[in-house]
Amino acid sequence: MFNFRRITPFCFEKRLSKHKMTIYSTNLGGGVATLTLPSEIFCVHHCVHPWMLPEKPWSRLHIDHAINFLGFNWLVVTDAYTKYLCINATQSVSAKSTIKLLQEDFRHFGFPHTVVTDCAATFKSEEFQEFCKENGIVHLTGAPYHPANNGAAERLVQTFKQALKKSAKAQNDALQDFLRNYRRTPLSTGYSPSELLNGHQIRTKIDTLLPSPVHTAQGKQAK
Repeated sequence: MFNFRRITPFCFEKRLSKHKMTIYSTNLGGGVATLTLPSEIFCVHHCVHPWMLPEKPWSRLHIDHAINFLGFNWLVVTDAYTKYLCINATQSVSAKSTIKLLQEDFRHFGFPHTVVTDCAATFKSEEFQEFCKENGIVHLTGAPYHPANNGAAERLVQTFKQALKKSAKAQNDALQDFLRNYRRTPLSTGYSPSELLNGHQIRTKIDTLLPSPVHTAQGKQAK
């Protein structure tokens, strides 16, 4: 049996129309063979490498779709710096629908410097490319579901799905509860996504059980 080791780096594959893959045998004297494979079996992508932490909040966003889950498609947007999460239900994953949902988030937080997506047709479309260009957004793509490329959005898609499956509440209520709890949960830095992006913690029902001295004094004055 021959044991082969592939040595062609991913970062060069996108430049080849007919992809040649050089392989070396680890047995029988280390024979060499070069194979030419159809370009269709490869997804165009960048070199695989760990993402660097952005310099500031809402600078690099990772975007992904959760397809056909609980009767809807879901657009999942994750800020790489703060891990702040936005999720929107949608019937369509077209470029037009995706852009419309992204614009809602961008009205709150502004345009990011960079967005990272997979190779889906929505993100490769001329309409989406033009949207990014018009708003000064750098669009990076990676192989679908590759953890080294768009893993941030992918992991949160799975977390989000698990939370909604376990909830007994109506779908939208379950989503809002998940987002609220996720956004206020401290990260390894000790700060929550909400604190890192908005500069303050989200107030929830649990905060009414432990009111601050200032809020207690304000309550007495109101009476």
